[in-house]
Amino acid sequence: MLRRLFFILTTSMVGFAVAAPKTPNTSNTQEQQAELQELRGQIKSLQKDLSANESNRNEAADALKNAESSISEANRVLKELDNQRQLTAEELTKLNLDISNTRGHIRESQKRLGDLLSSRYKTGNVDAWRLLINQKDPSQATRDLSYYRYIAKSQQELAKQLEVQLNELNLLAK
Repeated sequence: MLRRLFFILTTSMVGFAVAAPKTPNTSNTQEQQAELQELRGQIKSLQKDLSANESNRNEAADALKNAESSISEANRVLKELDNQRQLTAEELTKLNLDISNTRGHIRESQKRLGDLLSSRYKTGNVDAWRLLINQKDPSQATRDLSYYRYIAKSQQELAKQLEVQLNELNLLAK
């Protein structure tokens, strides 16, 4: 728009200069010269405005390009963070399931260990020497000793298993 205005002013100025009648009157010529100088000043001013507007337009275009680039980067980062959040939520769900399963195993182990301890308590604390001395049948005594060894071994294994499960639960909780 400014270029069009500049073109119109320049054309009209040239048109006035050509179409103006030449008079020998110097005051009229001086007035025309003053008008011409004024028009030239206006043209220069319009050229400066045009140049400044062009510069502002270029700066605005650069700023828009930078803003679009920043928005694109922010969207990429947001998508990446959303993916990480989703993976973390999946891992948390898996860990909660593992914790629940481990707690179930611990309850089972505690029940089995409790049943074994209860059974041992009910049968009394059997001393191997007393068992051998009190029984008349040595093969029955040997079977009973094997049975008690089996119970003691099961108790130890259950206690170790319970300890491992408790350690696993602590690790999962961390």
